[in-house]
Amino acid sequence: MCSLKEKIWLYFILLQPILDLVTSLMINKTGSSLSLGILVRVIFLAYVIYFVLRHFITNKQWKPLIGIGALGLYFLIGLLINFFLKDPFSIGAEITFLTKTIYPIFLFIAFYIIFKENFLGRDRLLKVLTINAIVVSAIIILPTVFGISFESYNSSFAGSIGWFNAANETGAILVILFAFTVLFYLKSRTWDPAAIIAIVGMTISVYLIGTKVATGSFLMIALCTALLFMLKKNWMKSVVILVALAGTLYGITQSPVAQNAKVVEEQNQIRQDMYKEKEKHFTADIIEQINMYQEYRKMSNPMLTQVLSSRDLFFLMHYDFFKEAHPLRKAFGMGYSSEYEKEAKMVEMDYFDFVFSYGLILGLALTVAMIFFIFKAIKTAITELFRKNRDDRKILIAFSSLLVLGVSFIAGHIWFAPAVSLYFMILLAMMYNQDPAERKQTVQ
Repeated sequence: MCSLKEKIWLYFILLQPILDLVTSLMINKTGSSLSLGILVRVIFLAYVIYFVLRHFITNKQWKPLIGIGALGLYFLIGLLINFFLKDPFSIGAEITFLTKTIYPIFLFIAFYIIFKENFLGRDRLLKVLTINAIVVSAIIILPTVFGISFESYNSSFAGSIGWFNAANETGAILVILFAFTVLFYLKSRTWDPAAIIAIVGMTISVYLIGTKVATGSFLMIALCTALLFMLKKNWMKSVVILVALAGTLYGITQSPVAQNAKVVEEQNQIRQDMYKEKEKHFTADIIEQINMYQEYRKMSNPMLTQVLSSRDLFFLMHYDFFKEAHPLRKAFGMGYSSEYEKEAKMVEMDYFDFVFSYGLILGLALTVAMIFFIFKAIKTAITELFRKNRDDRKILIAFSSLLVLGVSFIAGHIWFAPAVSLYFMILLAMMYNQDPAERKQTVQ
């Protein structure tokens, strides 16, 4: 039987696809940025903060509490500095962005505690996450089949995201849920129907969405899992993963991903032709922006710009803002989207958005934490790979965590997207905590 505490966490996780669906429908039908999904997640964040603080206070663990207090003070100092030095300054945008920042921080701490203290059964959690994968796939596939889905991008690009709102975030969710489903599949000794349905559904969904990052990441996790099964000579289970792998490989050449690549090339050529006669096609304000981005293009590599979907240009723009910023803003951060006149534009590469927004001090701490994490993940994967009684789940968790971190670094939409960050924090917390049975076996 589940305890009340366990039920709260499991039901909230199970609710995620529905929250995303409701949020998407509200945004698309009413145009409102405030939704039920945001409200529920903010309320749950309050519960998570209470859960974390209560645990540390009850157990008289003062060092974590001091760390949390110092982090809160740091964010407050940064907010005050930008209040006086940033123009324009939107308190609503800054608080919203700050909430999206602390959401994954407290979730990681909470899940670390949960796994360490064994408050939540991993088998139940993996089952719930596999159910989520089925629900997410259904919300993508069914509306697409009936021709009532939303497009991944705009009319120029191919791809369908069902009734979800953002292609990149939905793609990232699928990648992480695929890793969890495979973990559940590894754990089960039989052909679990839920895992097989989820794997097939997500393979089709990634094909339909048409984003490069989701397709590539999905392919890498499927390849890693297939190799692990083959090393153990588990041919029966490897068939399902090989089907997912084959479907993803097929998707690279036939899916919206390939079509979109061609569209990008065509649009780039049209854009370059229009740039030769800017005055004919654009207003003075647009021409000024075009000139700025053309200068940034000269500073970057064309191939890099295409691979990163122009994120390198936005990085260069924000780096210029950073160089000109007040020293206090360099140290404590430039706030949401660093600088902007009319429209706020993020780099959409989580690491750089974090550093520009929260400054060199916290940026350095994040860098050290990332290096430590990368080292730990690689060490865990290599050590486990050459162990006699190899645990494939540990290898997959380490590999998937590194892969998602890479996606966060290159394409963003992980850390600052509450719909995605919940799943990522569960994955990270799993990597840092073996379950009690595994710890006992390791000691023996």
